[in-house]
Formats: sequence, C-alpha cells, structure tokens
Amino acid sequence: MHRNRVSLPHTQRLSGIDGAGGAFSQAHSLDQRIFAEALFDGQHGFLPAALINFLAFLGWNPGTEQEIFDLDGLIDSFSIEQIGKSGARFDYDKALWFNAQYIASQSVENMANFARPFLEKDGYSIEEAKLKKICALVQDRLKTFAEFSPMVSFLLDSVSIYDEQMISKKWKEEVRSPYLTLIDKLGAMPNFLGPKIKEQVSKTITESGFKFGDMLPLIRIGLSGEVKGPDLFQIMEILGQQEVVDRMTGSIKIFDQVVTSA
Repeated sequence: MHRNRVSLPHTQRLSGIDGAGGAFSQAHSLDQRIFAEALFDGQHGFLPAALINFLAFLGWNPGTEQEIFDLDGLIDSFSIEQIGKSGARFDYDKALWFNAQYIASQSVENMANFARPFLEKDGYSIEEAKLKKICALVQDRLKTFAEFSPMVSFLLDSVSIYDEQMISKKWKEEVRSPYLTLIDKLGAMPNFLGPKIKEQVSKTITESGFKFGDMLPLIRIGLSGEVKGPDLFQIMEILGQQEVVDRMTGSIKIFDQVVTSA
C-alpha cells in the first residue's frame, strides 16, 4: 500500500532565552521548556492573547512594522516564507512588552477579573467598584498581573515604609502650617472626587506661597510612602476622605522622626 508523502517545512529551533526580568535574569542557563511553562502557568500574570502574539514572533515576522495581532490577524498574515533562517530566542523583556500592550487595551471589567485572583492570593478582599477604580489607575503602568498587588498594596493596607531621603529633603518647619491647613481643607470638602481634590490642593498650595514641588512630594509620601506613582488625586479619591486625612495627619509624626534622626 502506498501513502502520499507530505513534505513538512523545517524551521529553526529556539536557541536560548534573553531578558533581564526577575527570576528570568539568568536566562541563558534556564531550560527553555521551564521558561515557557513559567510563562503559561498563570502565576506570572501573562495574558493568553499576549503570549500567543509573543510566541508567533519567535522566528517569524510579517514583514511590516506591525507587532500587535489578534489570533485571526496572525492566521491571515502568517506564511512559511517569512520564517527567519536564524534560530529564534526567547526574550523575556519582549514578552513583558507584549503583555503590557494587551493589558493597556483591556476594559476595566476584564482588568478586574484578571487582577482579583492575584489580590486574593495575597489576602486582599475588595469590592468590585473600588477594584475597577484601582485597575483604571494603574492600567498603563502594569507589565504583568503579578505586579498588581505590590503596586496597589498601599491603597489596600497601611503604609510602613517611607522615602526617608525625600522626607529629609522636603520636610521643613515652615511647611508644617500649610500642610496642616491642607489637611483641614481636605477634611471639610463636601465632594471628595479627583478633580475637586486637585482644585482644592492647588488652591491651598498657591495661597500658602509655596511651590507645588514643595508640597506634592510630601502629600504623596504621606499617602503611599513613595514620591512616585499614579495620579495623586485619583489615589486620594480611591483612599477616601477620612483615610486621606488620617494618613496625612499621621505622616507628620513620621516626617518629624525622620528629620530628627537624620
């Protein structure tokens, strides 16, 4: 009995792993199969569609500048002729880039669904409305959902670590009075929403005669412990009026201790 012989294309093997991300920084000594399994195990917070897009580009290129494809787009664009002759390499940083692009394109509903298991694993329980606000706040900063809990923990738990170097630089005795005034003004606001908070903070700082660079870093540190982060006024809205007042009030003692011990 004769069978039809099928000729299959010969493609290059995956020859290594590049990247400097987290546990994958020792990429060249990491088995490729383990690396792939780590990406797909769900614990590292990669979206399936992003991984498919990333894997499709290992050794293949559509011949254009376009890199983001949905599955149908990949199927329509793929051809054997565009597979490269050299061996493909796993690049963890590129995988992160693909994932960040897909995260940025998600609806807040999808974001919340993806983020919740990571929060629950770290012991956080949060109502849906608040979770959606948090997702919208950090969506353009996330590379994987494994970063979600660490990135937003200050919104869900008390702050224990503060940027002491910046406190020593910014906390002066003459700043105490306008800082206290701002706390009072924030506590008296009838409508504690981001745009209104921004308006009140701006007005109070301007009336104090200080610059925004004198006060805003202290407000951020008082609320989150850090001088960098997502939109300050959305942070304040999410935390809520009483929590903002309590944290800023409590931060004065922290600031004094840091300056005294410096």
